[in-house]
Amino acid sequence: MEENPGQEPLLATYHHQYEYYTRKISDLLLSSVKWVLIILMWVVFVAWVVLIFLYPLNSVNYWVKDLCNHTLETFLGIEGAVFLIFSGPILVIAFLSIPYLIISRKQQLHHHAKKNSGKYGWSHRLSTFPVLVDGPFGVVSAAEVIGILSVIVFVIWAVFVYALRDLTIFDEAELTKETIM
Repeated sequence: MEENPGQEPLLATYHHQYEYYTRKISDLLLSSVKWVLIILMWVVFVAWVVLIFLYPLNSVNYWVKDLCNHTLETFLGIEGAVFLIFSGPILVIAFLSIPYLIISRKQQLHHHAKKNSGKYGWSHRLSTFPVLVDGPFGVVSAAEVIGILSVIVFVIWAVFVYALRDLTIFDEAELTKETIM
């Protein structure tokens, strides 16, 4: 026996409207919290990378040493201070990713019935887009190439800064025949 579609009301009841708007507000809140967490994780990550890249400079090196000297008398000591300065941002990102993953799972459950449009941003393609196929490292994706290039740039930068620092120290020293021999 078929149901008669004429018996359904044309206007939704208040209960259905309330559920619809509650779901919309919940989706909006989840997506906004998710974006705030993403932005916070990116800010922490970029600050960490900038700290590592600028560490060879005298001013940043002095700042890190000064920060380590302030925590010298704590239970952490100098090793703990250096560990927290260079590994602390990664720990913060790890702790921020926990609510992000929980929110993503809740949002995924809400949108399970929707079909995927197939449009992905660059962030999804970088990890799967092959750049080198037959190389010494096998298949290398675009994200791996970016990582390799950033390490190479950092090594060149650090060697340049330390060499320039040593050359300025060498130039400032008074070299005469008596000091050399």
